Amino acid sequence: MREADGEGSTFEREHILLTSGDIGRIECVQRGTPQGAIRAREFSRDPGALQLAYLVNRRPTTIEWGHCDPSGALFNSRYFEFSDWSTALLFQAATGMSKSELMAKYGANMPLVDVRGRFVQVLRLADAIEIASTIREFRRSSFDVTHQFLKDEEVMAETQETRVWCAIDCESPPNLKPLPLPPELIQQFKVS
Repeated sequence: MREADGEGSTFEREHILLTSGDIGRIECVQRGTPQGAIRAREFSRDPGALQLAYLVNRRPTTIEWGHCDPSGALFNSRYFEFSDWSTALLFQAATGMSKSELMAKYGANMPLVDVRGRFVQVLRLADAIEIASTIREFRRSSFDVTHQFLKDEEVMAETQETRVWCAIDCESPPNLKPLPLPPELIQQFKVS
């Protein structure tokens, strides 16, 4: 499986990202549904579980003083800030291009239209964590990204984003116009 280390390097490694309990799960993909839609199905901690269909970008980080409230707990809003940053790094790991380079090449952007989070355990000042990010589902002009915040491989929190691939509508700026996701872009996320 192709995997990126969060610093732009890509390497081969067999990897299955697993979660625990009843929290949402990063899922593997099942194809062959009507209209070519991509449906996801859950997998478990079973060693024979299927691998993910899309690249997983895992990046280490440490919770810093400015990320925390006075008691040393990570502010909830920081999870979403880290998720936004992790989405940009996921795209960079898959394509080798920064977000601004992607925008220039495709004439499109990917604004956030929905976000949700589940907070399982508190992350605190100086916690060394890893953020694992993957595409959950690609649709015609939108896609879902899942981010898991892991401490010692245990899921501490999870966020899910929905983004739209779009451009500024030339006929009525600054309105946005959804565009179909380029198939060659989606292909770069697929695990072979």
